[in-house]
Amino acid sequence: MNVGILGIGNLGSSIINGLTQSDAGKIKLFVYDKNGNAISKVKEADRVNMVKSEEELYQNSDILFVAVKPLQVKSVLHKLSAGFAGKTVISAAAGVSLDFIKNNLTAPNIKIYRIMTNLGCEFNSAPILVAGDEPLDSTVQEVLGRLGKIYQVNEPLLNALTTIVGSGPALISYFLDSLVQYCKIIGLEGDSSREIVNMVALSTSDYLKYNRVTYEELIEKITTPGGVTLRVLHNMDKMSVKGRIVDSLIKGSHN
Repeated sequence: MNVGILGIGNLGSSIINGLTQSDAGKIKLFVYDKNGNAISKVKEADRVNMVKSEEELYQNSDILFVAVKPLQVKSVLHKLSAGFAGKTVISAAAGVSLDFIKNNLTAPNIKIYRIMTNLGCEFNSAPILVAGDEPLDSTVQEVLGRLGKIYQVNEPLLNALTTIVGSGPALISYFLDSLVQYCKIIGLEGDSSREIVNMVALSTSDYLKYNRVTYEELIEKITTPGGVTLRVLHNMDKMSVKGRIVDSLIKGSHN
């Protein structure tokens, strides 16, 4: 199958890297970006066909990922000619609704989906939220499945979960950076602070995954009466840290 990716920004390059690093023997990738040097973000560029124009990309694509900035989506859709009829558009542009996409397409009989994912799709490990007016066909499911685990949701839920799926890596990094800052304050020098925090984050993720425990169960396993963990969590509860995080997510999702 021929898959086109329009845009080699941060997310676009992660999608390309995810598709090229997976066993994508059935997939032939075509890519276009107005910045020709953007191909340097692609790890296995020899597995990608870099085309010279949007029109050439559309001609060669059965499934088209639109990974451009939201303000650019309208002009992209207007350039899809009747020759694209019967094919599939997958928009990764945050906040661009299915209705907007439909209203700006001139080519008929196009399957339309929106996805929300994050940079982790580069390693085939990200959640892939999908919204559309019809169920995924086997071809689209196969392509998206190479980027992570698929969750079919309605569009309002996709929009609301943007703060978790799309913004999540930044939010988690924000918290992890606070742990790094603490390490530096107590005198840990060089790169050791970041390495230790990264190892804690990865080992925690592995423990949750492979032992199939909940967050609450893991907290209980680590927390002992009068111990450091209990004191830290008690102080966080006094400052309503969890409530403030949830409140920030709610406010962010409505702006």
